[in-house]
Amino acid sequence: MTKNIILQQKKSKKAFKIHQEIISLKETAASAFVLMGQRLNEIKEKNLYRFLGDGGYETFESYLASPELQFDRRKAYYLIQIYKTFCEDFKIDKEEVSKIYWTTLRQILPVVNKENCSEWLNKAKTLSRNDLNMEIKQIQSGIDPRKCNHEWNEKIYWQCKKCGERSYVDPDQIQQNKIPR
Repeated sequence: MTKNIILQQKKSKKAFKIHQEIISLKETAASAFVLMGQRLNEIKEKNLYRFLGDGGYETFESYLASPELQFDRRKAYYLIQIYKTFCEDFKIDKEEVSKIYWTTLRQILPVVNKENCSEWLNKAKTLSRNDLNMEIKQIQSGIDPRKCNHEWNEKIYWQCKKCGERSYVDPDQIQQNKIPR
């Protein structure tokens, strides 16, 4: 019995130590993402990508896709938007912004403004991802999703059997030039 308790205590201590390491690594990553947003913005705004690589990159997107970066375009633009919105527009210190993971900051971008920034940053720090999402939906729609009497719309899309690309517009109509891409 005592041996079992000692074993559980050891596992608890190890679990807590690893948990603390994960938190520390997440904080380091969050800080790096804010700095990446700043640096990506500088490369983009000053067209510095033209002076990199073998002869420079023609576009910022080709720079992002370079073999040494292989950066997802959407993620790069989110990091830039996060840096510009919170650090440049709202004058929030990078260290303060770095306390919140970039995906959570991305989540509040549609509803945050200069007047409510402090409130949303606090919500981003304290609420679960799901609760934060519910708050955002309520602000955007004016309806609390937890109390809504949902009326569902069916969403239909086409998917290519070969490459997996999806389209919400009938591909046959696109090919017949009836609907512009």
